[in-house]
Amino acid sequence: MKVLLDTNVLIDWLTRRSPFYHDSRAAMRLAVSGRVDAIASASVIKDVHYVISRHYRDAGDALVLIAELLKIVRLADTTAQDVFNALQSRNADFEDAVVSETAARESADFIVTRNKPDFSDSPVPALLPSELIEKFR
Repeated sequence: MKVLLDTNVLIDWLTRRSPFYHDSRAAMRLAVSGRVDAIASASVIKDVHYVISRHYRDAGDALVLIAELLKIVRLADTTAQDVFNALQSRNADFEDAVVSETAARESADFIVTRNKPDFSDSPVPALLPSELIEKFR
């Protein structure tokens, strides 16, 4: 199963953000174990870096965490066509529309996010981290 991990799930895991850390950690364990093929849009990594560098107050530490993340999660390029498709999308949030289009082009089975309603018009269905975990119980 291939899943695209949304920005909030990555940040929750990297910052141990409560109360979301438990489920994001369990989702990441599925990736570490190879039970899911986890990808992230390359376009969101800069946002993840920005947030975690503010959280840890050290850009160097944030880069180390990004490097560790990339040992687990494969980056999926965001293409010009993804952007053009997102412009035509019914999704009101352009950033989420770009993520959806990237997930669709990558043939992801699901987008794992804490904000399922943001992906209600996505061509790829969204799951909460807890719902992904349930699929493997």
